[in-house]
Amino acid sequence: MPFDNDFAPHSIRSDMTPIVEPCEHTFATIIGHTSAKQYLEHAVADHILPHALLITGPKGIGRTSLAYALTKRINCSFGAAPDCTCHICRKIRLGRAPDVLFIEPRSASGQLTLAGWKPGKDDPDDLQYYRFVETPPLEFSQKVLVLRKAERMNLALSNYLLKLIEEPPSYLTILLLASRPTDVLPTIRSRCAPLSLYPLSMTEMETFARGISSNLTPEALRLLLVISGGRPGRFLDLIKHDAHADHAALASEMNHFRQHGFLALFGTARRLAQRCQEGDAAEKLTQTLDALLMWLRDAMLHRTLSSNNAMQLAFFRDVEEQVRQFAETSELEALVSASRAVVDAYEYVPRQTDRTYVLELLLTRIGRALRSR
Repeated sequence: MPFDNDFAPHSIRSDMTPIVEPCEHTFATIIGHTSAKQYLEHAVADHILPHALLITGPKGIGRTSLAYALTKRINCSFGAAPDCTCHICRKIRLGRAPDVLFIEPRSASGQLTLAGWKPGKDDPDDLQYYRFVETPPLEFSQKVLVLRKAERMNLALSNYLLKLIEEPPSYLTILLLASRPTDVLPTIRSRCAPLSLYPLSMTEMETFARGISSNLTPEALRLLLVISGGRPGRFLDLIKHDAHADHAALASEMNHFRQHGFLALFGTARRLAQRCQEGDAAEKLTQTLDALLMWLRDAMLHRTLSSNNAMQLAFFRDVEEQVRQFAETSELEALVSASRAVVDAYEYVPRQTDRTYVLELLLTRIGRALRSR
């Protein structure tokens, strides 16, 4: 069953053990996203749920968990209560539901491809998705097809899915989960009902954090809540990894590059490419670009606001001195140009492009922007 860092907000049980796996969730156990849950609840109850939904929101916001909760609500005769023990909810939790299929990238490039969707292909049985789409439900009232990271569909799969959405079987509900909806084919987006998930409030994040056991001091916990930006999945990542060491390493690399320029370019690109050890190639590149964009954003804050105000909004507030050092040697217009270069580099994410090579090109553009001002 899918298990990654795209967690939804956790419910807090009586024993203070948070729900961690997305498959455990129901609408009642998800903190936040009130309007989205109300819409889905009413749509299911009134039998007007669209046959195709595009659920969007930043990484770690809870798209996968909401998809599991909706799947249970569609099929459970008892309304998918948090402690429901019916065979439908139980099989969905265990990942053994024959009428529920989660698809995610399998290739090294991190793309969703057409493999498994066309009859007659010599694919392993677990990749013959067309059998799932073309046969009626075996046990449930409705089949649910979920495509995670839908923005990574290649053109061939996008065209196939477009036809499926235009003429879907009556028993099939299609859920597309995407953090970058603009990368989904426009013709697909226009045929799906959009549902956006937004970052949680600080109060909701604090409620979420109370159920997580950690040795963090109150100050460190508060810092992680701010850095996570209302995304519970991001908060869990920060607790699991040494966030300060990660920030300090990036700060050191960027200041070293700022000082030595082209001479440090290839070494800096190689080390930045090695920062993220988990996830596929596309995921690792995205994480690195996210970090670089937030670094430049913090530097711009230091160029435009007082030190205290900048740190209130900063992401890398635990390495304040290094951020300030970088900002003081960079003009605001140069930082803006460098940020645009990072944004442009996101176009390489869905492609089969070497991560180090992308970062070398990016640092070349960043270095040129910083030197030209």
